[in-house]
Amino acid sequence: RSTLFPYTTLFRSGGQDSLVVQNRDPSIDNGPGSSVNEWRNTYWSYDFDATDLDGDNVVFARTGQSWLTVNPASGLLSGTTTDTPGDYDFVVYANDSFGGTSSYAVTFHILNRAPDITNGPVAHVDQYRNQAWYYDFDATDPDTDTIQWQRSGSSWLNIDSNGNLSGTTSNTPGTYSFTVYANDTYGGSDSYAFVIHVINRAPTFTNGPGANVNEWRNTYWSYDFNGNDLDGDMFTFSKIVGPVWLSMDSGTGVLSGTTSNTPGDYAVIARVIDGYTGGATYPFTLHVLNRNPSITS
Repeated sequence: RSTLFPYTTLFRSGGQDSLVVQNRDPSIDNGPGSSVNEWRNTYWSYDFDATDLDGDNVVFARTGQSWLTVNPASGLLSGTTTDTPGDYDFVVYANDSFGGTSSYAVTFHILNRAPDITNGPVAHVDQYRNQAWYYDFDATDPDTDTIQWQRSGSSWLNIDSNGNLSGTTSNTPGTYSFTVYANDTYGGSDSYAFVIHVINRAPTFTNGPGANVNEWRNTYWSYDFNGNDLDGDMFTFSKIVGPVWLSMDSGTGVLSGTTSNTPGDYAVIARVIDGYTGGATYPFTLHVLNRNPSITS
């Protein structure tokens, strides 16, 4: 369309020629690409340009979700992305006033950002049996979502809505694996894995006769050993090294017997153990002595 009719079609009808003036569609000159990735709740914009060979005024329009709008005059498509992750289709149109149009289609992939756990205990935690233990986990979410905490592992540890993992360690020594999860409501998740080594504390002797004990031949001798267990376990006593004439009561810890008729040095080792193979030993030497005869007259 112009005074020189540069875009025309000539028809012949009934011996007469007809000149038809045609409109040329606008064309969109640029675009963000057919697929756009963007985070939730994030401002986004793109400035579309268009040309019209007929010099017409171009008016922009769009179809799609309401969270993006286009400026009819400038072609600026802008807005804040939705809170809901997903794929959203939009089409931008450049229109002239004579029905000419061109379009540009784009799909927005709205993405969720997962929470991030910002702290945690060491990878290997040592803790005694039947002891209170806790750790306060923290996490951030770039989309400001509410974080939901979960854990996997033995039931003696639980986690609350604030990320506080707590409980009383098992009575059974061993290695226990745990994983803590920080989740948002859109499937985003971060995890933190660690191991708790639950340790048995061995019983100990709280007394003893000393490293060297002297006693005469053929003489009754005894010593009452005592023990202690910080885990509160029952424990038993035994003699694991020593002469046959000494015996030990497993419950009371009394080591007793009548010394040999033969003088000499006798190595003795007493042991105390709990039900979880924890134990302690007490070694000493019993010196059996001979008494010299005495001249009485």
